[in-house]
Amino acid sequence: MVKEEREKDGHICYLRYYRDWLEFVSCAEKVLAGCEGKWFNGGGCRSLDIGEAGWFGTSSLKETIDLARNGWPEGRQHLAIPGLSAENLFTFSQRIIRQIDTAGDEPDIGLFLQGEPEHMVTLVETIERNRGKVIRILLNRACSSDIGIDRVVRKGVSVFAAIQNLMLLGFAVEITIVEACSRSSYEYVQFIPILHAGEPINLDTLAFMLIHPSVLRRLCFSAEECESPEIRRRFEFFSSRGYGIPCEPSFHEEYDLYLPWRKGLVGSDAEVVPFFKQILNEVGVQLP
Repeated sequence: MVKEEREKDGHICYLRYYRDWLEFVSCAEKVLAGCEGKWFNGGGCRSLDIGEAGWFGTSSLKETIDLARNGWPEGRQHLAIPGLSAENLFTFSQRIIRQIDTAGDEPDIGLFLQGEPEHMVTLVETIERNRGKVIRILLNRACSSDIGIDRVVRKGVSVFAAIQNLMLLGFAVEITIVEACSRSSYEYVQFIPILHAGEPINLDTLAFMLIHPSVLRRLCFSAEECESPEIRRRFEFFSSRGYGIPCEPSFHEEYDLYLPWRKGLVGSDAEVVPFFKQILNEVGVQLP
C-alpha cells in the first residue's frame, strides 16, 4: 500500500492506495489474527463485533474474510430483477473463415496442382462480439450508518448489472472502489482497485465487492483500525465511535464514471432498473 498526505482548502487528506483487493483484505486478516477480544492496535474495533448481521451484512469479521476470499454465490441471486439486461444492444461482427481439408465445398487449384491431399476448401461464416473501448469506473462505497443494508445492496446490484452488461457488450472495464470519510478538517480515503481491463474475473467475488454491505462495515473499518493511534483518534476509528462522516474524495484520478456515495442508494426494488440504465447512459450506452 502507498500512503500519501495532501492538503486542499485547509483540509489535510490521508490517501491510501492499495495494490489490489487481496492486499486490502489482508488488513482484516491482520486485525483478526492480532486482536485480543475486540481490542487491537490500541483501541476497540467495531469490525470485530459479533452478530448484528442486519447492519454489517455478516455475523463476524471471519465470515466476511471468507466471502472476500472465496466469493459470494448468493450475491448474483439479487440480479433476478426483470430489466437488468441490455441484450437488445449486443452488437456482433461477421467474419468468413477459410477451412482447408481433404473434403470440402470446392478445390483450391494451387494446392491440388501441388499434390496436397488437403486441397478442398469450405467457407465458414462466424459471428463475433465487437470489442469496445476501456471504461474506467470509480465507485464510492462509503455509507452513512443510518442507511439500511437493503439500500446498499440495491446500489451494488445496479452497478454489478451495468458492469456485467458492459463486458457482454464488448467493453473492457476497470473498477476501483473508494471509501472516503471526514472529521473536522481531516479527510481519509482508501482506493482499492478490484478489476483491471482484460483480467479474468470471478463473478461471485465481484458480486461481493460491489454489493455486500460488509465491504464497508467490516473490511474498510478493519483497514482503518490498522492506522496509527493518532489517526484513529483523529477520525474516531473506535468501536464506540462513528468512523468518520462519509464524503466525496478531494483527490482522485480521472475516470469515465464516478459514482458518489449517495447516488444509487434507492429505497425500493422498482428503482434498481432505472439506476442501472442511468449508469449505462452515463458511459455512452443508450437504452430505450
